[in-house]
Amino acid sequence: NNNNNNNNNNYNYNSNNNNNNNCNCNCKKEVTTTTKVTTTTVPTTTTVITTTTDFDDLCSERYKAASGDWTKCAYTMHAHMSVNDRYCKCTEEFENDLEDCKDSAIGPLVGRVRENMRTTNGIVCNPGDDTELTKEQRCAIAYTPATSEYSICQTEKYNDRDHYCDCQKTYLDQVEDCVDDPGVGSSVKQVQDSYDNYCDKEDDEETEKNTPTCGEGREPKADLPSDCSGDTDECCQDLPICGEGFAPNSGLVDCVGQDFTEGGDAELKEHCCTAEKEDLDEEDCTEAYVKASGAYYKCTAAADGMEMGSTGDNIGSNVHPKCECFEDYVSAVEHCRDDPTWAASINAMINGMNQAAWMSDCRTATCDAFACDAGTHLKDDAHDIECEGKTDGGKAHCDPKTDQATCCEDGAPRARCTTFACSGDYIPKSNRFTILCKGDICTEDDDAETCCDKAKCPGTITMDYGAKQGTCDKGGSIVVAATTACWDEPDCDSMTKCFSREACKHHDMTDECHDELKVCRIKPGGTIYQHTTSGSHVEETRPCVDNPDADYETACED
Repeated sequence: NNNNNNNNNNYNYNSNNNNNNNCNCNCKKEVTTTTKVTTTTVPTTTTVITTTTDFDDLCSERYKAASGDWTKCAYTMHAHMSVNDRYCKCTEEFENDLEDCKDSAIGPLVGRVRENMRTTNGIVCNPGDDTELTKEQRCAIAYTPATSEYSICQTEKYNDRDHYCDCQKTYLDQVEDCVDDPGVGSSVKQVQDSYDNYCDKEDDEETEKNTPTCGEGREPKADLPSDCSGDTDECCQDLPICGEGFAPNSGLVDCVGQDFTEGGDAELKEHCCTAEKEDLDEEDCTEAYVKASGAYYKCTAAADGMEMGSTGDNIGSNVHPKCECFEDYVSAVEHCRDDPTWAASINAMINGMNQAAWMSDCRTATCDAFACDAGTHLKDDAHDIECEGKTDGGKAHCDPKTDQATCCEDGAPRARCTTFACSGDYIPKSNRFTILCKGDICTEDDDAETCCDKAKCPGTITMDYGAKQGTCDKGGSIVVAATTACWDEPDCDSMTKCFSREACKHHDMTDECHDELKVCRIKPGGTIYQHTTSGSHVEETRPCVDNPDADYETACED
């Protein structure tokens, strides 16, 4: 075993040497053939190998292959793990693959991987009681998984203050070692400042402490004692049971405990319950975009969320999101492609995916969202035109140069309906981003019917409390309840009556305001309220009284 001066060695491995890899080396200066002779006896097996490749060269080749496998593992395998755990798992597999090469020339390189991860990335695998980590290393271990978890947590609920605050508190606890970190400390500080300003309020904590947590189907009483803390009859009351298709109205003493599942007083039920509407306006675009982005992030971060590239994808051994992640994203935000805030981001995402060669495995790449050169515009029905770009491997995708002629034509781009303002009795159509006007400017004569639908009740529904307007017009819950219940009524007469009925029975409506309320429709372009002063003369136009622009007036019934 000490004849190490010759480059070519013959190894005689004996299977009875307790796996110690002891070798008898018969050194030769030249070997031109490779033979393998196996002699088997019972109970001993002897294998004699003669090769032209020496042990160091063999391990060097295996080291290169194992290094490539480590890279693929770190970026494509064990996606459900944190970055720290994934790197450690891949390193363990790397070391096991090269276990018998530790005594070769590349042996020190194998052992150096863990130390490099510790000193360079702050990643420590299996830290024991005898491993003293620096604050920087503890930060490196905690930051990435905490940030990923925080990003996902934020998108799980929309417009929920308590949930956001819980996400921030959990994140800040996890990255406490990163507060002063020169690399990520500023990011942590931003979350800390947000939490301090938005969540950590003593008055909010006091309010929460004094509000009891009532069980399902119950609500806090309006006159509850100041020391309430549990679901007791002194602190909580039963909501009305309205049955399928109806939601209970809260805060109504005469509705407490009422059960309408078997019918009952129809007038009382109308007072205590609100019919649920299934086909409300499409989801708010900010909410839709936040949810869709969060769902896309979670989808691609899942264990099976990324897929290896294949021949022709032009991404080598890198990975791409699985098809379902992208398709679900597009479906969720399709109605927001003309949104003034989110349209640019959404269409850039779709355009980028259409240009990706791997997307041809998911769906046909089309000219939808293609970015045409200046002086040209998308052809009609661009979303139905297939791109003709091909990779070297034959995969179809939208190539910015090749498909310029496929997707675009000369001339100023046809204007989209997003640039047209509907007027009179008309309201904008849905998905206006995908609808093109006749020319490069949308006009009333050519494009009104293309871009707009006739409204069921054009104009606006308004509530007039007369001299009590300042006292009674609190907006908020009454307007929201009426709009939710009445938005889909078939005409102005039905809609104003519905608004009046819902407002008059609302639990926030006082007797004083009830007697003053009038509901009417203001015609498109009409004046809702006008106050004019000329010297000592004051002229006032109320919304529903003596207003030439108002009609369909109705009031609360006695």
